[in-house]
Amino acid sequence: MKKKIIIFLLVVIVLFCLAIKLVSDHKVKQNNMKAFNKEFDVYEKEISVSELVTIIHKAINSNDNNRVEEDENHYYIENTTNSIKIDVKFLQSDDVFKMEKLYKNDLNKLAELYATQKFKCKEIKYHKSTGFIKYLYFEELE
Repeated sequence: MKKKIIIFLLVVIVLFCLAIKLVSDHKVKQNNMKAFNKEFDVYEKEISVSELVTIIHKAINSNDNNRVEEDENHYYIENTTNSIKIDVKFLQSDDVFKMEKLYKNDLNKLAELYATQKFKCKEIKYHKSTGFIKYLYFEELE
């Protein structure tokens, strides 16, 4: 009888420890997601071109660090967990430019050409499975 009680208590303790570990892991993942998303916290805020360039660099670094795949044109392929894409619309063009194209054409030149311009993030999307930001859309302001 004593042996059964000890086994039962050990099982309860192990299950309790497992539950605590799962809750702790979930909180860590949530905090990581919040910290990541905070780096891109620009929705509906006016930002300078230098801030936009910084955000593009962060997105590209994040995709590279997370080994996000690229297509034959070297554009990142969206995944379901941690990819991030950025599109930018400029006043002088009807086209929307992907961050990869801006990056390839030298972000320093972009910063020089649009040094006095402001941009605003008009759209933001999140990965459903993780809550991480997956897409940002910026427009140049008049």
